[in-house]
Amino acid sequence: MTLFDVQRLFAHWRRFPPIRQLVAGFVGFKPSDPVADKSKHLNAEEAMALMRATGGTIPGLGRQ
Repeated sequence: MTLFDVQRLFAHWRRFPPIRQLVAGFVGFKPSDPVADKSKHLNAEEAMALMRATGGTIPGLGRQ
């Protein structure tokens, strides 16, 4: 996608916002800040501990 395409898309969204944003604004929905909610992400030590505990596999990813 080129910068020109992105600018056209943003201009279109200014005139015709996506329905999900209109509905969310109407009902007062505020999405959580993904940067502030770090509890869902593993740090390096947690990832290494998980790899040791599971024998090098992460549950839910790849072959089991």
